[in-house]
Amino acid sequence: MLLVTLAAPALAAPGPRQGLLLGAVPAAAGLAFLLVAAVGERTWPRPDGAIRRAPLRPRRVRDVAPRALRRLTWGWTGGLALATLVLGLTAAPDGRSVALRLSPDATSGAGPYPGWAYGLPLTAAALVVLAAAEGVLRLVTARPVVAATTDEDDARLRRASAGRALAGTQLVLGGTLAGVLGVAGGTLRVVATPWPSVVDGVETWHGAPAVVAAGTAVLVAGAAVGVVALVVAAIALHRAARDAAAPVVPLPTAP
Repeated sequence: MLLVTLAAPALAAPGPRQGLLLGAVPAAAGLAFLLVAAVGERTWPRPDGAIRRAPLRPRRVRDVAPRALRRLTWGWTGGLALATLVLGLTAAPDGRSVALRLSPDATSGAGPYPGWAYGLPLTAAALVVLAAAEGVLRLVTARPVVAATTDEDDARLRRASAGRALAGTQLVLGGTLAGVLGVAGGTLRVVATPWPSVVDGVETWHGAPAVVAAGTAVLVAGAAVGVVALVVAAIALHRAARDAAAPVVPLPTAP
């Protein structure tokens, strides 16, 4: 994930597509992360003994995935879709900027602004990442039981794998939402910041303090989303590492 994130800005050519490419960096990193996780699940060692174990009832994703972490992952995606709708409706016709009429004879415009041109592709990429994460969770759920372990230990190892996958996924989706809100908030502040005009020697200031306040609120919301995503990822990865490293109690062998 780190290599993809660091390399993309250097490969992005200046122009209208640069912002879209940079915005898609988290999704690309997330897909690479989930691909590695999926390969690990598909190559999970299968039991080779004469005796095989299986649960008495079908195992479900909800039994494996941390509930709060999974809900937060879906929540970031829903928040991004909602932000795309609101920002798309308030963007200029080009979908990349925002225009504001400050008075009958004064208008202001600024960009970049995550309207339809940016928001729709980023939301589509987020949905792909979410679908990939759900696919990995199903692989974790369906993988073979760890040989010679109790059901409790096997469930703990599955929770660790699911927690790692969701920790990275929610960080990607939360980071994308934070970036969208940050760009939107900054641009709203720029477009509405008061500026003077002089007509017939009379100086008039044009601005929209309410829009500046709204932009500040959006900026703060974006920063909060980013911090929450980072903290949640750190906690979830710590818990997953703790569960994976806990001693495994072997099943007693028959005499």
